[in-house]
Amino acid sequence: MKNPKKRDRDFYDGEAVLLDLGIADVHTAGSMGEEVKPVWVQIAKQGAFAGHAAGPFKLDLSTFSEIISNFRATENRRIPWDFEHASEKDPTQGSIPVAGAPAQGWITEMKIGDDGNLYGLTSWGDLARQYVREGKYRYCSPAIRFESKDRVTGKPIGARLTSVALTNEPFLDGMEPLAAKDAEPGAKLTLARCMSDLRKCMTDHASKSGSTCRDLHIACTTALACYEDADDGDVSMKLRDAEGEAARSTLLLREATATIEAQAEELRALREEKAARDERDVLEDVQVAFDTYKDTKKLADPDRALLLSWRRSDPAGFRKMYPAIRPVERHLLRSVVPPEVRPRATSNAAEVAELARRLMSERGLSWIEAKAQAAQQLRSQAGAR
Repeated sequence: MKNPKKRDRDFYDGEAVLLDLGIADVHTAGSMGEEVKPVWVQIAKQGAFAGHAAGPFKLDLSTFSEIISNFRATENRRIPWDFEHASEKDPTQGSIPVAGAPAQGWITEMKIGDDGNLYGLTSWGDLARQYVREGKYRYCSPAIRFESKDRVTGKPIGARLTSVALTNEPFLDGMEPLAAKDAEPGAKLTLARCMSDLRKCMTDHASKSGSTCRDLHIACTTALACYEDADDGDVSMKLRDAEGEAARSTLLLREATATIEAQAEELRALREEKAARDERDVLEDVQVAFDTYKDTKKLADPDRALLLSWRRSDPAGFRKMYPAIRPVERHLLRSVVPPEVRPRATSNAAEVAELARRLMSERGLSWIEAKAQAAQQLRSQAGAR
């Protein structure tokens, strides 16, 4: 495989990974006058590949299911075939500005075969059919954009197939031959296998043993593809199975939703209980501090609001200023915390408050500290007289 030029990859946001897939043989067909019908062509195989120039990647049922889901979500439902990835190259380079990069065929449907590989229903253009019939092209190369985003919402949608190229420089081999006429592709995944995989995924999801909502989506998409490809004679049985699985999925979803809602309510109740408990602790600490230190620190009822605010914003600082003392020792407080001398009668409460406010502004003191220093200063001034 030729490594795409870096500027080409940058132009296309670096998403496309071009995978040249080897073909063992080529089916010849399309003779003159033969009716031309779409053919199923294998366009990707499962595996983990570490040697690609664009970096390691993995192709599995999950990747194929994303590709099919994203393909069916479009209105056009057409993916072009081209020669040598002309669709993925910079449109300003080479012969593209003059000759363009016309489609050499179109993929109009995709599915997963029972071999677990990806197939595309292909309508060949005349030139591509001729080249395949004559053996001039023997390999195909899908361009897959991993981790794509929805063009409208911008949300991640996973892998997306943007084009498939005819090429003669394979990166992988072991694919089914390119076919220029209708031939049986790899047999479809049986409905029984699809439904079995879906049941297992649902059981694992219900038991929380690893399956995710994305796994459920993939299993449902695969099962739906099998159902759409089923023979008419099996429709009744398939419909009954599908209805049963749908009912079970609905029940599991309701149970999961109820569990999530109950857990959310329990969490809300726990948070409210914790907030109430914390507030009770705040009120209790402030009440104990007020009762313990109201004499020594000259606390009055208006100081309670300040104490509450301080306790809520700085619990450590509050406890340092008002250390807890056991009730049986509170009568010894006067020997534990030196008492402050009240200001003499010459210093009334208004003078203390006015001086305290000035000290708070000048020295950045708290109200309690400023009040204590104001009382001390006025007492000293009174004594000096």
